[in-house]
Amino acid sequence: MSVEPLEEFVGQMTVAELCSRTGRRIDELLLFCEGGAGKGSKGPASQPVRKPSRSRTRTHKLDEQIFGVLEGASDGVGGRDLANATGATLPRVRAALKRLVAAKRVRFAGLTSARRYWAT
Repeated sequence: MSVEPLEEFVGQMTVAELCSRTGRRIDELLLFCEGGAGKGSKGPASQPVRKPSRSRTRTHKLDEQIFGVLEGASDGVGGRDLANATGATLPRVRAALKRLVAAKRVRFAGLTSARRYWAT
């Protein structure tokens, strides 16, 4: 099988880049380029939808728990208080706070153990 028609089809993108971006194998892409997309290959609409991994779902739940605690607090809340309120470990709470600060959902003031967090 030659990959040259496929490389002409996608321009400067390499075959490996196209395969990784589309989730297809080389032979499926060649079949598509040759006009045989309907001959047993999967079309773009039939790609399975990826479910979030369990750990991603768990971190999302922790982020929402922490954000909920911060929304209900009138004063700033410390990291240890958030860990106690959510039942999570302090390192997991710190990681969740980093994600929430990066997403600009939470703001903070102070240094190290004196740092306080607020919902934005």
